[in-house]
Amino acid sequence: MSGNDVNLVISDLRADADWWDQISEALSAGLQIMQDSCDLPYATFDGISHGLGATDNYQGTYDQMTTLLGAGVTETASIATRLRATANNMVATDEAATQGP
Repeated sequence: MSGNDVNLVISDLRADADWWDQISEALSAGLQIMQDSCDLPYATFDGISHGLGATDNYQGTYDQMTTLLGAGVTETASIATRLRATANNMVATDEAATQGP
């Protein structure tokens, strides 16, 4: 690859990392909304709906969504970190190659 090609790849890796960070931030905002707004108190459900499992179903769905959103925040941030590390490694490798032995 020519120097320009390497620079384009590095730039693209960094741009992709920024994009994954934005996704992580959006998922984090969604998680915060879930935690702030979707925690219904036990008394919300009447005896019949509780007896039919609405309380348990609601809690199970809430737990699953917060788990999935939390994992999404972690994983997308990790992807961004790895993309930046790859870009940094390419820069370091390119610099080492131009300096020679």
